[in-house]
Amino acid sequence: MAFLLAAEVAAATAVVSESALVYMARHRNLMISMFMLALQVVLSLILIELVPMLPIKPQYLGLAQAAAVAAALMLALGVASVAKVLLLAKLLGEPINIWRWTLLPAVATAILIGVGATQLPEWAELALGIPAILGVYLWVIWRWGFGPEDRVLFKR
Repeated sequence: MAFLLAAEVAAATAVVSESALVYMARHRNLMISMFMLALQVVLSLILIELVPMLPIKPQYLGLAQAAAVAAALMLALGVASVAKVLLLAKLLGEPINIWRWTLLPAVATAILIGVGATQLPEWAELALGIPAILGVYLWVIWRWGFGPEDRVLFKR
């Protein structure tokens, strides 16, 4: 779950850049996205093969390989985000802020909740832990990540 939340952080910048690139450089944007997908596949295969070399218990091998795929997604999205921001900055001739500081405490808080949820029985971990992780993540972003002008977009 931590790798998937980190992937969300890595993808946040690409989402903002992509909204402009779709209109300004749609083919180059598509090529970056296709490269990102290929990179994710290659990284997934490499990391899955490396997992058995780690000192983990055999019963956790499948979970570690699933986490490796999530880590590959995180890395591929990070590379694509940087590439899309650099392309957009070049096209606009203006620097673009590629980091959203609010995502750091949101991810950190969600990871803490997730680690705590792993101490619960499996049914509670799934039934209570996942909603708690998502809820605290969204609450931190809403509370500290959105300014008044951002919240106007979400009002009815």
